[in-house]
Amino acid sequence: MGKKIFQYYILSVAYIIFMSSLSPAQNENQFEILNYEIDEVNIEFKGSKSFDTDEIIRIIKSSSEEYFDRSEFILDAERIEKFYFDNGFLDAYVDTSLTFDHNDLEVIETFIIHENVLYKINKIDYVGIENLSSNLTHLIFFENNSDLEPNQSYSREKLTQEISKILTVLQDNGYANASSEPPEIIKILSGNPILKHKLNLKLIFHTGDRFRFGKTKINIRNNKYGISKSDLERELVYKENDIYSKEKLVESENRISKISIVENGSIQIDNVDTVHHLINFKIDAILSNKYEVSPEIFGYEISNRFYGGVGLSFIDRYFFGGGRTLISNARILVHSLEIYGFDLSARIYQPYILNNPKLTGSYKLGSTIFSEDSIRISGISNEFSFDYELPVYTYINELILDWKLENVRITFTKDITDTDTNLIIIPADANIDIFSSILGFTAVHNNSNNFLFPSRGNIQTYSLEESGLIGGLLKNIFKVSTINYFKFTSLNRFYFNVSKKPDEISSAVLATKFLIGSLFEYGENKLRFNGLEQEVEADFVPIEARYLCGGSSSVRGWGAMELGIIPNKRNGGNFIVEGSFEHRTKPFMDVKSIFKDLGFVTFLDYGNVWENAGKFKLNEIALAIGGGIRYYTIIGPVRFDIGFKLYDPQPGPDGGAKWILGKGARFEDKYTFQIGIGNTF
Repeated sequence: MGKKIFQYYILSVAYIIFMSSLSPAQNENQFEILNYEIDEVNIEFKGSKSFDTDEIIRIIKSSSEEYFDRSEFILDAERIEKFYFDNGFLDAYVDTSLTFDHNDLEVIETFIIHENVLYKINKIDYVGIENLSSNLTHLIFFENNSDLEPNQSYSREKLTQEISKILTVLQDNGYANASSEPPEIIKILSGNPILKHKLNLKLIFHTGDRFRFGKTKINIRNNKYGISKSDLERELVYKENDIYSKEKLVESENRISKISIVENGSIQIDNVDTVHHLINFKIDAILSNKYEVSPEIFGYEISNRFYGGVGLSFIDRYFFGGGRTLISNARILVHSLEIYGFDLSARIYQPYILNNPKLTGSYKLGSTIFSEDSIRISGISNEFSFDYELPVYTYINELILDWKLENVRITFTKDITDTDTNLIIIPADANIDIFSSILGFTAVHNNSNNFLFPSRGNIQTYSLEESGLIGGLLKNIFKVSTINYFKFTSLNRFYFNVSKKPDEISSAVLATKFLIGSLFEYGENKLRFNGLEQEVEADFVPIEARYLCGGSSSVRGWGAMELGIIPNKRNGGNFIVEGSFEHRTKPFMDVKSIFKDLGFVTFLDYGNVWENAGKFKLNEIALAIGGGIRYYTIIGPVRFDIGFKLYDPQPGPDGGAKWILGKGARFEDKYTFQIGIGNTF
């Protein structure tokens, strides 16, 4: 017995010594592996390949790490398998291998993907919503436009969207506490070939009780400006005892946030009356400062020219109550030493015209001084604007009516001579008084999904503008000149998501634009010159009313107002065709750094301006190609582009090639740099 105990003791000590000798070596090996640099990450496919290598690389963490981590390596394989499972490849699996270089302390990671077969949906069971009203059932199953249907390939993204759509319908129709359980994904194991590689889905919902809106209490903190609670109440799009709707609640919050003096006006639940099925709310509004004075540094684009400037602005966020806002500005704009301007304006924004929340308006009083090469323009203007918001489900979403009354004096700072006879036509210091009454009407369709980086939808505007009807009545009474024209413009913009990410987080977009417009002059456009004995026949329409081509938001191979099949390109033309194809990318959206908002574009622009529609010719459409950089800010992207004249229908007075690589082409004449703020379209 003692001999056995002694033998057991000896064996135990030997085992402990042996294991102790292994432990340091193992720890040392682990330490070495943890300090191996990742040399390569390889993705291999066995069998079919449904996704690009780059897309797989973005899923795994190893691709962005410097040193090898065994636990992350294992998790990366699981991440890939989950990615394939979520995209319908339920039998996908990943083999892995590691290749160590002990001399350079480097490792090569390899993931070998067996994606196997894509599963399709056999049937979908909706549990918990069987007893809803026929109206709600119709909304869920017939107006839902679901991509999740039997015989369609399975996708976790489509499944999530389907659950989200149903919950939205429920929460917008009284079921405030509607929720869902994690969906059940059931892979069918059957010898029936019809059911091979099929799965069943079980979506489980809990509707809870149906509620109505109760009372909404409003408290305004530190109400030193005497803000009326009624100004907040009228922004609520729901009424007491209406069926609860999350959409109406969110819209009400958005409308309150548009009151410029309200800094925070979120709507919160006060209490829930479970007996009468009412949800009572409260608004604890926080106000911002009523007055604000701030200096400005800005860039403007006027008639395709870029102007830099400084200014001072004053804001009254509760001008005489009622939610009105007063914004006044004094600005100096400079394009060059010869081309500059000064602008003084005051604009009042008026909500709730005729007590209608969908009808808003503004009034602007402005005074301007603008100096060009040979003229100085001074004027005073009154502008009225009315905006009517239509329901989102209609094709036309917005109607805009503008009326501008303006009196402008144009003074010639240089003698204007006839180019043929060299005789003075208009002497320096001669001036013209022009009165204009311009009526404009615009219809807008907008279903784009984002202001800064739209990735889906389109924006279409149809504009009519008329000048001369009212001005003609006053022409002889006040001895002023008037301009008579009718103008129609159609601008169409379309956006397509070309990345594999959802629209909301798209990183690549194809954007297109098509603009066509025509201006028709009518009547006698005669200018009455002070200092001359008679009126002068003149084909004179203000530059801002004519169509201009070339510049940072136009055909970017040309500078501002440098393009046109017209005698004087800077005076513009009466007919325009213009368009663009632009590929926009934001490759660093997932990076947490200043590069997150950096973007790039490549583009093809086309277009030109003619004297009138009858002189339009296809072979006179200019083409430009190029690329640029964008940095996206809260006010829009700051952009820098370089455009090349791919095809120039008018290569210049010295001749040259029309095509960029044509015989005799001079490269120094074929490119232009452009700077701007905001999307090109």
